[in-house]
Amino acid sequence: MLTSLKTIFISELILVFAMVAGIIPQEFSYLILFLLSVSFLKMKMSDSLKLFILSVPFFVALPANAFSDSMSSWRVLILVLFLKLCYEKLYAKNVGKSFSFLQIFKKRCQRVKKELSYLNKKSYYKLFILVSVFLSFTIVSLLFAQDISAGVKKILFFVNIILLFPITLYCLESEKDLINIIKYLFYSISIILFFGYFQFGLTFIIPLHDFWQFWSHNVIKVLYGENLSVLLSYSNTWFSYYSNLPPTLRMFSVMPDSHSFAMIVIISIPLLLVLLSQNIVSKRILIWTLILAACSIFFSGTRGIWVGLIMTLFVAMSPFFSYKFTRRRPYLVRTKKHNLDNVNSKIILYSIILFFIVAPISFFVLRQNQEMQLYKNGEKIVVDDKFNLFERVRSVTDFSEISNKGRLQIWKETVVSISDNTFFGVGYGNYPLVLNESLNNVKRGSSAHNIYLDIAAELGIFALLVFILLIVEVLSVCHRLFKTLSNDYLKTFAGSFFIYFFWISAYGLFDVVIFNDKVLMYLVVVIGLVYFVLENQKKLEL
Repeated sequence: MLTSLKTIFISELILVFAMVAGIIPQEFSYLILFLLSVSFLKMKMSDSLKLFILSVPFFVALPANAFSDSMSSWRVLILVLFLKLCYEKLYAKNVGKSFSFLQIFKKRCQRVKKELSYLNKKSYYKLFILVSVFLSFTIVSLLFAQDISAGVKKILFFVNIILLFPITLYCLESEKDLINIIKYLFYSISIILFFGYFQFGLTFIIPLHDFWQFWSHNVIKVLYGENLSVLLSYSNTWFSYYSNLPPTLRMFSVMPDSHSFAMIVIISIPLLLVLLSQNIVSKRILIWTLILAACSIFFSGTRGIWVGLIMTLFVAMSPFFSYKFTRRRPYLVRTKKHNLDNVNSKIILYSIILFFIVAPISFFVLRQNQEMQLYKNGEKIVVDDKFNLFERVRSVTDFSEISNKGRLQIWKETVVSISDNTFFGVGYGNYPLVLNESLNNVKRGSSAHNIYLDIAAELGIFALLVFILLIVEVLSVCHRLFKTLSNDYLKTFAGSFFIYFFWISAYGLFDVVIFNDKVLMYLVVVIGLVYFVLENQKKLEL
């Protein structure tokens, strides 16, 4: 089956690249959708999920249709997977037996009722309740929305991706399945990382403007649709600008912006740390991937991520993780099982420190990129001595900087809107009204640049409280697993995801990118893995 999985994935890649190159039209995205849908139906459920995960970087936009002007193929594919799950769980076992359809339906209803009655005994019961309450607030907020359709679309988007959680849990039956899904997540995110460095390398060869136009008119059009392609062809966040110096590319890979790219890199680190403790993937490859991932955080030019990194470092060094550094044993070494906490804590801490170690290297490479841009423009090759490698880092605290001033103004207006619409907000999907903008600006990325203010503005303070409880629930589960697990790699997975999910949550103070479709898909699958470990803790440690 793995052979057919690879064949289908390679066929998908060929079609996507042919569309990007302009060899075949955008309508071939329907052929890709058909190919993947049929493959999902024929494969085992676990193999279908693997193929889905591998395909995440290359999900294409369907041409304008009756439902959307740029609906992505993943919207249909997740439904296919979920319907297959329902079929296998509620109907397939009775195929071939002499039951009428009515009898089977009655039996399935009884089974669903039984499952729901035992829901409070499931490890994910609290998560289920919190998500349900949050969704309830989104529906209630439509009563106060000026544009109900925008809210409905956003709710359907959210529910669509949440379906990946039960799909992931259903596909996992053993420790082997867990490792395999982690491995395929690593492959998928590595592809995104590879294309990030590919596009960064292109800027050493071709002018930035040529790169800009090619990427927006070819790559973005295929992956995200005509509308976003047109928008990004004249307005985007792909470059960092400096006074008296040429701009540099902010690495964003196959994502529409650098913020979502950086978020996906963060999600990948716990997966890398788990695989480092296994012998499935070469450790040399994993270490180099980890270094490249760390560098790419700085190449993304995302300042909010850097601020979140500092906050995360303090958490990693906090009493949440026990350390016993001594003069005789100051470095990471093999220890006995009873001292496993110490080893796993160090691995996680060192992975955070790595980001600070590679920072000077990353900025040096960016400087070389600027010198190359100057050379191509026929100007002086060496960058001015006044150039400071950490100029963009220092700009975080410069409140007179245009981007910072704009963000502070947006936060101020959002707080005013929250005070006026405290309990139910302005309606889900209606954030542009907070800034007195057209609701069409939702597609232009109009947001509070703060996930917490954004939710409070659209849904009210009670919905914000539920969202915070959701984050706390995931963090508490990860921390509990870290403290109670004895299995080495599972302990590393739980502890590292605790730290890196905190980083993601901290970055939410500066952006709403957690609700990017690809970011949320990866995140939901990884959270599904966490709850699988929680549900099967005893079984996995035998």
